[in-house]
Amino acid sequence: MAELKTGNFLSDWMQDRIYDTVTEDAQGKLNAGPLMGALGGALGYNVDAIAEQKGIDVDNKEARTMLRQLGETRSSAGLDPNADLSGAAVVSAVKKRDKQKIEDKEDKVRGQQVDDRNAGFTQQSKLADAGYKAAALQGQLGRQAAQDQYLHSTNTQNARYAHERSEGKLDRRHQAELADSKDSLQMQMAIMQNDLAEKRMDYDRETRRMDKRSAAIAQLMSGLGSLGGAFAL
Repeated sequence: MAELKTGNFLSDWMQDRIYDTVTEDAQGKLNAGPLMGALGGALGYNVDAIAEQKGIDVDNKEARTMLRQLGETRSSAGLDPNADLSGAAVVSAVKKRDKQKIEDKEDKVRGQQVDDRNAGFTQQSKLADAGYKAAALQGQLGRQAAQDQYLHSTNTQNARYAHERSEGKLDRRHQAELADSKDSLQMQMAIMQNDLAEKRMDYDRETRRMDKRSAAIAQLMSGLGSLGGAFAL
């Protein structure tokens, strides 16, 4: 009751006596005892202020008890260190603080979930882009392989036609030389056979080279097909 103290011994003593008689009625109002209230009023004391101060003191005591029971302090509960409090105010402040902590944690978790979801979308986009590029590369290599196969077939056919034309030319020449001289014919036949052998060797080397290239392209296409299948999964 320090707020009402005057420093005068008799005055403070009288206020303490009035303070001691203050009780709460059925309506929850604080009143001084009839005798001390009437005497204090007659002597000029603010009996209502004394009763109100006792209510404040009781509430503050209740608040301190509640803080101890909850294992809290005014600071940890977020309360004004100098404010008048009640037990209910302490409970309300602690609940409000705990609720705020839960909301802050939920906001943080939601933020992390949003970040994780965005990161997942980004990763999926990168994988899809890689899949599209792999598919495009596979298509490009497929077209290149088809073109190479076409060129190989064309070159083979042209070589065959050239060979056939060469054979016809040699046959005609052989027939002409046969009419001129048997010995000359034999010599030309030897030359012809040698020429044909060389051409066949060249043709065989070219065919083997193209077959190796076709096999390498087929192996590459198979690997790319497996890669494309993995991205599709």
